[in-house]
Amino acid sequence: LVISNGITVQSLSGAGATVIDGNQAVRCLYIRDTNALVTGFTIRNGNKVMNGAGVLIDGAGTLQNCTVTGNTASNYAGGVYCYNGGMVQSCTISGNSATWGGGVQCEGTGVVSECTISGNTAFFGGGVRLRMGGLVRNSTINNNTGNGGGGGVQIVNTGVVQNCAISGNSCNSPGTNYGGGVYCYLG
Repeated sequence: LVISNGITVQSLSGAGATVIDGNQAVRCLYIRDTNALVTGFTIRNGNKVMNGAGVLIDGAGTLQNCTVTGNTASNYAGGVYCYNGGMVQSCTISGNSATWGGGVQCEGTGVVSECTISGNTAFFGGGVRLRMGGLVRNSTINNNTGNGGGGGVQIVNTGVVQNCAISGNSCNSPGTNYGGGVYCYLG
């Protein structure tokens, strides 16, 4: 599903009843307009060879009140990829996987606010990966795994984590244990 205009796509019944399913074959959602808003869906089973299997927010747009789960990317962001912008607000992001940024990756900019990010897996940044910018605020980041480092959060160069509860995250790879909770690299 591609949202390239400033429209609102809203579920009438909420995330518990309305599903966007990638059937383990495609990205579920691509948002690329400043005024685009997607709210109230479960976004699941996305699969993308590159980046953003569940959701790719390209430059701008908002994902709100959604559940993003069971998505897999071979590169960046199994769950949500904020590329040079975008807002993720009041979402549950769980059970996603990628090489970098299992739950969420913000590249350049992007804001994640009031979200629960749990049970995601990546080599670096199991829950959240902030690379050259991005902000995560007022969120819970727990029970994520970064097999190489940054089980909860990895920050590369710059990024801000503000007023978040970070707990129960882990780094499981012998010899490369760089931060079960938070790993700051080059920043």
